[in-house]
Amino acid sequence: MKQRKVSLEKVVLNCENEYSHCEEIHRSGCRDPCRNDGCNLNLVRNHIIS
Repeated sequence: MKQRKVSLEKVVLNCENEYSHCEEIHRSGCRDPCRNDGCNLNLVRNHIIS
C-alpha cells in the first residue's frame, strides 16, 4: 500500500473545512433526502478523524 505524503498545511486546511462543514450542518441542517442530519454529522466526524 502506497503512503501519501501530505503537508501539515493541507491537513490543517482540510480539518478546518470539515469543522466548518460540520458547524453548517449542525446550524442549518442538510439537504440530503436519504439521511438525517445526525447521520451526516457522523460522516463528517469520521472524515475529521481519518
